[in-house]
Amino acid sequence: MLDVAVIEDNPIQLELLASMVEDCLKDEDAFVERCASSDALVDCLSRGFSPELLVADIVLDESGNVPEKDDPTGPTSIDLVKRVRVLGADPEVIYVTGYEEYHTRAYETEHACFLLKPVDRSEMEFAVGRALLRLRRRAPRPLVVHIGANERFVRPNEIAYLESSKRVVRIHLSDEVIETYGKLGDYEKRLSEDFVRCHKSFLVNMGFVSGRRAGELVLSTGDAVPVSQSRRRSTQDALLEFLQSS
Repeated sequence: MLDVAVIEDNPIQLELLASMVEDCLKDEDAFVERCASSDALVDCLSRGFSPELLVADIVLDESGNVPEKDDPTGPTSIDLVKRVRVLGADPEVIYVTGYEEYHTRAYETEHACFLLKPVDRSEMEFAVGRALLRLRRRAPRPLVVHIGANERFVRPNEIAYLESSKRVVRIHLSDEVIETYGKLGDYEKRLSEDFVRCHKSFLVNMGFVSGRRAGELVLSTGDAVPVSQSRRRSTQDALLEFLQSS
């Protein structure tokens, strides 16, 4: 299910934009939430709704505080997007506005497209398609694991750590261990920078690290993984960079 939010203070424009987005997503399993204000969107977030796509009118007429057309510095949905990301959501964003002056300010945040009103169907179709492509590129590709004559597809974010012994690689998920033949170095090349080689025989998903103690990493699964002396500094640096970018 693709969760989408459309925010627009004008009820007619809100329905027009939301219906256009729904039409562009007719081949997707999607739910479109209509929000008439920034508070309505924040309330949805507080109830657990986390949109993967946000279509936002930039100038929101709330409490009569409308930014002047020739002075695009007042509160806008650009500020709302920053707030939404602080609250934990990280949607692809399509900005919509009748004010071309906001084109530069929109780059204060990552966004998929900037559309000027009136928006036609082809423009929205392009913007939605671009946003979906960006979302798909974000998703980690499954890791293909060969088990005898069979193949298993494992998403990298499900892997807590990998360990190797001779030619056997054990892939530890939260609830099972998959064994296959291969080299740990080959898996290191195929996995993202979220994994750190903390030991010649161990590769750890830093998203599972819950703490450190002398000579090992403690994982949220309850496992402890050794950190070799030679890799202690590089592991510490990788963890620090990972935590700062999270």
